[in-house]
Amino acid sequence: MERRQWRLTADERFIRSLIRAGTDQLRDEQSLSLVFETPLSRPLSVVSMVSSYIFSDNRALALNKQSSNKFLAGVRWNIADMFTIQPLAGYAFDSQQDHFDEGFMYAVDALLSPINVGVTRFTADGSASSLFISPRLQEEYRLNSGWSSKFGTAASSRGGVQFRRSRREYYTGTGTVPNDEREARTETSLSFIDALEYNLMENMSLDASIDISQRWIERRNTGTRATAGFSTFSGTVEEFRLRGGGGLSYQNSSGTRGSLRMEFNERDESHSIEKDPSLPDIEYARRQRIEEQKNNSILQTHLIGKFLQPLGGRDTVALAVSTVKTEYNTPSSQNTDDRDELFIAVGARWNRAFNSCFKAALSADIQMRHIVNIFGERSANNCWNRVIRLSPFVEYRLGTMLVSRFQSEVVANYTVYDFAVPTAGFSDFSLRQLALTDTTTWALSAVTALTLQAGTRYSEQGELRWSSFSLRPLAFITERWFTLAFRYAPARIILMTGVRTFFQDRSRYEGLRQYEETAVANFGPLCRLEFHFLDKGTLFVDGWFQITEQKSSPRRSTPNLSLQVLWNL
Repeated sequence: MERRQWRLTADERFIRSLIRAGTDQLRDEQSLSLVFETPLSRPLSVVSMVSSYIFSDNRALALNKQSSNKFLAGVRWNIADMFTIQPLAGYAFDSQQDHFDEGFMYAVDALLSPINVGVTRFTADGSASSLFISPRLQEEYRLNSGWSSKFGTAASSRGGVQFRRSRREYYTGTGTVPNDEREARTETSLSFIDALEYNLMENMSLDASIDISQRWIERRNTGTRATAGFSTFSGTVEEFRLRGGGGLSYQNSSGTRGSLRMEFNERDESHSIEKDPSLPDIEYARRQRIEEQKNNSILQTHLIGKFLQPLGGRDTVALAVSTVKTEYNTPSSQNTDDRDELFIAVGARWNRAFNSCFKAALSADIQMRHIVNIFGERSANNCWNRVIRLSPFVEYRLGTMLVSRFQSEVVANYTVYDFAVPTAGFSDFSLRQLALTDTTTWALSAVTALTLQAGTRYSEQGELRWSSFSLRPLAFITERWFTLAFRYAPARIILMTGVRTFFQDRSRYEGLRQYEETAVANFGPLCRLEFHFLDKGTLFVDGWFQITEQKSSPRRSTPNLSLQVLWNL
C-alpha cells in the first residue's frame, strides 16, 4: 500500500515600529499564511490555504488601516509529470478605511516542466487570481517563460519573457458611503531578456546581454464624488527601459585576471491625464502642466575595467577603473532639472603574505563626480566632488589562539563649486578624516574567547579655497569607542557578554581659536544569545543597556532588547 504524506507550511511575520515624538506614532504590519496539502492519488492532491494581512498606522495618512483575510481550497493535479495545475476557490474578507467588503475569489497556478527541443530547454509558469469583493474588483495575471541553449562547448544562451497585469481598487478615504470615491490602479508590464556567452579562446570569453521592458500604469476614478472639490484625474504613466551590455574577460593558469565591460541604460517616462468634463478647464490645465513636468528620460553609459596580477607567491596587485556618464533630460520647458553627471573612480590594492602569521594590505582610491545643470536657474549647484582615500591593513595570527587586525583610513572629501558665491551660501568646503581601529580575538579554550575592539576617529570640517588649496577650519570632531566581550560557544549555544563605551567631543572655531561645543558619552553592558535547534532554526536575543551623558543635560538610561527567531520548515 502506498503511504500518503501530508504537508503543512506556515509563515508568520510581525513588524512594529514605534516613534516617540510628542505623540507616539505606532505602525503595525502582520502577515500569516497556512498551506495544507494531502495526496488523494499519485497525480492528485487536495490543497487548502488560509492567508491574513493586517496593517495599521495611527498617523493621519490616506491609507492607514487595512486588513485582508482569504480562505481557499482546491486540488493540485500533476498531468503526466509534465504539467501541473492548481485551481483554488474560496471567500475573501477585505477591510479598508472602515469599509468592509467580502466576496468570492479564485486562483489558478500552472507550471510546465522543462521541455527539451534540440539544444534548447524551455520552462514556463503562470497564475491568475480574482477577488470579487463587491463593489471592488482585485485581479492579477502573470506569465513567465524562459529558455536556455548550449551550442557545443563554446557558446550558451539564456533568456525569457515575462508578462504581468494587476488591478487594485482603493477607497480614497474622503467618501461617506462604501461606493464613493474609489480609485482603480491597473499595472501592466512586459519584458524580454537574453544573454549570450561565448569562449573566444582558451583563456578569453565574451558575454553580451539585452533587457527590454515596457510598463503601463493606469489610474481611474470609480464611484461617485461626494464633494465638488474632489480633483483627482484619471491618468496613465508609461515607462520604457532598455539595458544592454557586453564585455571581455581573461584569466590564465598563473592567476592573472582581467575584464573590460561596457553597459548602456536608457529609461523614458511619460505622464498624461484624461479630461474630466465635470471639472473646470482651468483646473485641468493646471494639472496637465504638473504632469508634463514629470516627463523625463535618462541615458547612462558605464565603462568598467579590472585587473589582478599575482607577483611571486606572496604579493598580489589589483587595479580597478570605472566611469559613468549620465544625461537627465526633461522635455517640458517649465522643468529646469536637466543635468549631466560624470563619475570617475580609480582604485588600487596591494596584498602581501609575509608568512603564515603576518599579512598586510594597502589600498588607495580616488572618486570624482562632476554635476552640470544645463539651465542657468540651477547652475549655482554645478560642482566637483573629489574623495581621496588611503587605507593600510595589518593582520597578525598566532595559530588559532590569537588573531589581531589593525586598520587605518585617511579620507579627504573636497566639494568645489563651479561658480562659488560665499555670500549666497555656495562656498567650497572640505571634510578630512582619520580613523584607527584594532580588533583582537583571543581564544581561551575550544569554546571560549575574548574579543577586544578599540578605535578612534578624528574629523575636521572647513571652508576651502581650491585655487590656492587653503583651508579655514570650522569644526572638529573626536570619537573614541571601546568594546570588550566574552564569548562562550558550546554545542548549539553561543553566549556573548561584555561592555561597550563611546565618546564624542565636538568643537568649533572662531577665527584661530577652538571652543568646545558638546561632549557626549554612551556606555553600558551588552549581551547576545544564539541558540540553534539542530537543523530546525535559530533563536537570537540581543540586549544592551545604554547610559548617555551629555554636557548641560541630565543623564539618560535606555534599555534595549531584540528578539529574532528563524525556523526552517
